[in-house]
Amino acid sequence: MTLDPGTRLGPYELLSPIGAGGMGEVYRARDSRLGREVALKLLPESARCDAHLLERFLREAQSASALNHPHICTVHDIGDHDGRRFIVMELLTGETLQDRLEKGPVPLPELLTLAIQIAEALAAAHAHSIVHRDIKPANIFLTGHGVKVLDFGLAKLTGDRPAPAELDAGFRQAETVLPGSAERFVSAALTSPGSALGTLFYMSPEQALGERVEPRSDLFSLGAVLHEMATGARAFPGSTPAAVYDAILHQPPRGALPDTFAALAPVLERLLAKDPQQRFASATAVAAELRRLATSSDSGSGRRPDAGRTAPPSIAVLPFLNLSADPENEYFADGVTEEILGALAKVTALRVTSRTSSFAFKGRAEDVRAIGRTLGVGAILEGSVRRSGSRLRVNVQLVKADDGYQLWAERFDRELADIFAVQDEIAERVAAALAVVLSDRERRDIRRIPTDNVEAYDAYLRGRDILRVLEVKSFATARRLFERAVALDPSFVPGWIGIVETCFWVYTWVGQEAEALATARRAAQRALEIAPDLAEAHVAQGLTCFMAADNAGAHLAFTRAADLDPRSFDAYYYAARTCVSEGRLEEAAVLFAKAAEVRPEDYQAPTLLATCYKGLERPADERAAAARALEVIERHLELQPNDVRAMYFAAGNTLTVHGDQEAALEWARRAFAADPTSLSVGYNVACIYVSLGRHDDALELLEANVNRGWGQKEWIEHDPDWAVLRDDARFRAILARMPSQSGAR
Repeated sequence: MTLDPGTRLGPYELLSPIGAGGMGEVYRARDSRLGREVALKLLPESARCDAHLLERFLREAQSASALNHPHICTVHDIGDHDGRRFIVMELLTGETLQDRLEKGPVPLPELLTLAIQIAEALAAAHAHSIVHRDIKPANIFLTGHGVKVLDFGLAKLTGDRPAPAELDAGFRQAETVLPGSAERFVSAALTSPGSALGTLFYMSPEQALGERVEPRSDLFSLGAVLHEMATGARAFPGSTPAAVYDAILHQPPRGALPDTFAALAPVLERLLAKDPQQRFASATAVAAELRRLATSSDSGSGRRPDAGRTAPPSIAVLPFLNLSADPENEYFADGVTEEILGALAKVTALRVTSRTSSFAFKGRAEDVRAIGRTLGVGAILEGSVRRSGSRLRVNVQLVKADDGYQLWAERFDRELADIFAVQDEIAERVAAALAVVLSDRERRDIRRIPTDNVEAYDAYLRGRDILRVLEVKSFATARRLFERAVALDPSFVPGWIGIVETCFWVYTWVGQEAEALATARRAAQRALEIAPDLAEAHVAQGLTCFMAADNAGAHLAFTRAADLDPRSFDAYYYAARTCVSEGRLEEAAVLFAKAAEVRPEDYQAPTLLATCYKGLERPADERAAAARALEVIERHLELQPNDVRAMYFAAGNTLTVHGDQEAALEWARRAFAADPTSLSVGYNVACIYVSLGRHDDALELLEANVNRGWGQKEWIEHDPDWAVLRDDARFRAILARMPSQSGAR
């Protein structure tokens, strides 16, 4: 029975019907508590006693509510109205891909854009051990902001195995109830509530046979959808279930791709392989390959990937001057700068240069126009901080980088306890001056006050200042300061995260210490209890899992962090490192590429991306990534010529791009001479020696590192740089002495 507009289901008021199907009626509704419109799906009244349909309905809610991703339809709530269950979801505007396909095939650029988003959505679901099992055009919704994957009603946790008898039952029911046209017969056969297994036209062979369904089953379905998008016709048509079965199990996809889609053919061939093991390893790997095709397509046409788009406003936040009487207050001025920079970095519509780039200009009297050209930004924020007792004065000005003219300036004379309000106000005023509209979430994130205890904040800033240099001798001091911060304010989340980061570096650089891991776990758990919606807290949780070689837990935490903050460099970067430690180089490459996209001035991600391509034996991609990394490193070293990490990364990239062994060796020697006690420097210089064919030197340096506590066994086992020495007796002996533990490079 259709409900009338105005009917209330708890806090939800129905506004109008949207549609109906086997799984129930969908209405546009208003949430009276939050004042927002939603979509409300109501289970059919006839299904009150249908345990199977109720189970599927609840499964959809549970599966979808576990996911938080920009390309997955969000489930807000579940409820009951007079015995009828309902799900509350985000309200979408647009059309399904099925509606779009009625207009004809999809052009290649549009197809690639949509396909990447679908693959990313599947990657997020698979990271939560959820297989969709019913990917088809009707379950892909096209909004003005991109794809939304719908209907996780068939989703199951990886490992569930459907019974073949259910499949046959679905056919028998459809044959009895729907004796109409063959097309309707086949289409309905596995969309009826009784079958609960998926839609036959898009099923993988293993799903159609009732075998174990894994994430790669979704990849087959994705391939069938992409084939239909390219050709305008189903990949596996048939007038009877038996004919469709035969096509899926034994026949190649029907219909040739247009010539303009030739580059897509190898991707579809892998996606539609009958043997799951011959498909891509993951949806993440699919997204990476599609992204590469999109870039190649843009390059081949002479058009930039971002052609036709307006570049987002961009800004660099220069280190604020310390005008306090005490020169030791430098850390406080730097901390204020970082907090403002971090707040602005949460604004999606604003491109903000990283701290590394901005702080390269610390203490340098250069014209803002020159700085703007160097950093490639349109605006510069600069200022000063004067701290005197309990009083604080902050002067700021925002200037245009192209001509130096002032856009906005202000002086804040406040109590020291108001420091967070000052930082938040500056960030919001900057966004307004650059004509950037903040979302409710961005405004909430900017206004988040981590503590009202100035002493705790001061201890935190001191600890952060000490930890930043990443010197082994400073770790203990930094940790004591973070511990003091949380002792003064136990709810101070950045302090707890600081403890995790310090323990992480101790555990991975100094040596495997059970106490450091235990402390990190307690601190990460405390941060999550206080701020479960903070991306940084989930990154901290991921680091603790990474330390303990709990790779599954690490991936879940980093995925959640990226869901909460799609611009979190750390989420992608450390997820990629986790993949390397597992030998999953395809996934690692995708994540390193994403990290490089989020922070284009970072040289680490593209360098490690090149290393992944080396292991995957993709020399052209390896050289391209190394060339990009080398370009970034050269700019970085112009600003910070003493950055040792940049030096040894320069060595590896120089060798890859130019094959210049002498230049690579010189960079390696400079790095080692600058910091011969660093375990990280020692390891990476050893990697360079391997690439140069100096195997004895490499093994000697690696052994020295291991003897001093370097504990990166899983990383070393899968690092492509050491592939040539995998069977070397001395190399195996060194690894045999190491404890099992995930690590960092």
